[in-house]
Amino acid sequence: MRIILGGIGTGKSLVITKEAYEKSLEHKVLIITDNVKDTYQKLQLISKATDVTEITIFGANTFSQVMRYLIQNNGKYNSVFVDICSIGSDAFSEAKLEGFAIGANLDMSVAMQSSVYGLSGKVAVYEVVDGERKESKLYSRQDIQSILSELGVPK
Repeated sequence: MRIILGGIGTGKSLVITKEAYEKSLEHKVLIITDNVKDTYQKLQLISKATDVTEITIFGANTFSQVMRYLIQNNGKYNSVFVDICSIGSDAFSEAKLEGFAIGANLDMSVAMQSSVYGLSGKVAVYEVVDGERKESKLYSRQDIQSILSELGVPK
């Protein structure tokens, strides 16, 4: 499982949508988000409006709704991406999601809002193994701007 941490407006949603698109080139993907329209728009930019039939987007606003979608759709998708502001970076939510991902043998990424010291304006991607976070990638503001520029989004 991957945790994507960052503050408000740092680019977590862009990072998670980009990852979801890349995985959709290999297999079926589910995105659970609290902002379906924004996610769909980002997906259209990233995919350059190509066919994204391997991606399903569900709208949810609470942790309970996320868990319900995961349980109801268990086995239908190879990768799940969760991008909901109300899921804070807390050990309880993280442990439940990690447990589900392990039990269902799912590739899962979860964006969580956080104000980690030293992370201001950045997005950090962590691999979670046996409950331990290991930083695997760090996106600076310039990295996020570069991604947006590649997609043709003006500054």
